[in-house]
Amino acid sequence: MEYMTVKETAQRWGVSIRTVNMYLNEGRVPGAIRKEHAWLIPAEARKPEDRRRRQTEATVRTPKLFMPIFSLVYAQGGFEAAAGQLHDEEERTMAWAGHFYFQGKQDQVREWSARGFESQSAEIRLTARWLHAMAAIGCGDVETCRRDFAEVLREGACTSDETVRAESEFITLVSRIYFHQEEADVADLLPHFACLPTGTRYFALYARAHALYLRREYRQAIGEVEAALALMQNAYPIAAIYLNIVGAMAANSISGYEEAQRFFDAAWKIALHDGYFEPFAEHHGMLQGLVEKKIRGSQPQLYEQISELVYRFSRGWMKIHNPQSSLKVTDALTPYEFSIAMLASKGRSNKEIAEYLSISINSVKTYLATIYQKIGVTKRSELKYHVNY
Repeated sequence: MEYMTVKETAQRWGVSIRTVNMYLNEGRVPGAIRKEHAWLIPAEARKPEDRRRRQTEATVRTPKLFMPIFSLVYAQGGFEAAAGQLHDEEERTMAWAGHFYFQGKQDQVREWSARGFESQSAEIRLTARWLHAMAAIGCGDVETCRRDFAEVLREGACTSDETVRAESEFITLVSRIYFHQEEADVADLLPHFACLPTGTRYFALYARAHALYLRREYRQAIGEVEAALALMQNAYPIAAIYLNIVGAMAANSISGYEEAQRFFDAAWKIALHDGYFEPFAEHHGMLQGLVEKKIRGSQPQLYEQISELVYRFSRGWMKIHNPQSSLKVTDALTPYEFSIAMLASKGRSNKEIAEYLSISINSVKTYLATIYQKIGVTKRSELKYHVNY
């Protein structure tokens, strides 16, 4: 039998040497022999069929897991053990991108999620764009964030696949709720449930509860949270963290302080294992001092870490939520000052704030005087126009 070198094969097939080596390393050239540090390829060997073209032309699309980190069920080994159960390389890559996001490691998120931009799977492309857009918020890169969400819209508009269209619309609707846009309607989420993986459905329930919170329908939001948590039994940690957080937000808003603490503690316990602190930064102001109450005094280094995440996220979020605002409260106030301002705007007295945060009444007064000066208000009732989002 006659054999050719890699270089000769590349010339005959009209491809690069690198491509031939890729075919060989993947075992796609029958009869090829590895001899010492070189390959010998049968002279009659044919160029392997291009997988990308075959997938593009296929009449039946094989979907991959959309937003795989939502579907992982963490056991004792945490994220790494759960991600190891994913057999598809692209799904594992997107799971790691999600893992980095919830840890607040935005540079790693952008690097890992970008690997999915050219995937042949629409689910992977949508996952990659969503994570990349969210990471761009924390980096203050508004243009990239908008471009990624525009690509999500384009993906949905250009497909005849009902599942892909539903996933695209789901991301868009969740982002509207996320940025507190008034046109976001919780009822619009319902038709998408059938097309979503189970773990993602529970995250969708978080989005519904968050939308209800924004409408000040606090008791209904709590009801949705409790129902979802009862059904899932904390099987999906990402959804469980977010559901408990919005439960804490809603309970605090109706003076259910013990219930709010219970929800918060549940979210914190789940997040602590893998360092998932980004969700607390995203909802920091609406948690009304629960982060400060939990760790500011007992774990100052961790509090500083979360405060930095709050700064980064809030600044990027405000650029999208209200780009015309001349006063960026998130720049003017520290996270601690913002929490005190939020508590005051919700009607808590100086005494209640002092007891809640374990500080003196005089300290509360001093903080409020500083807050008033920084944002240019003269009385408590004006705070809600600046911090009560």
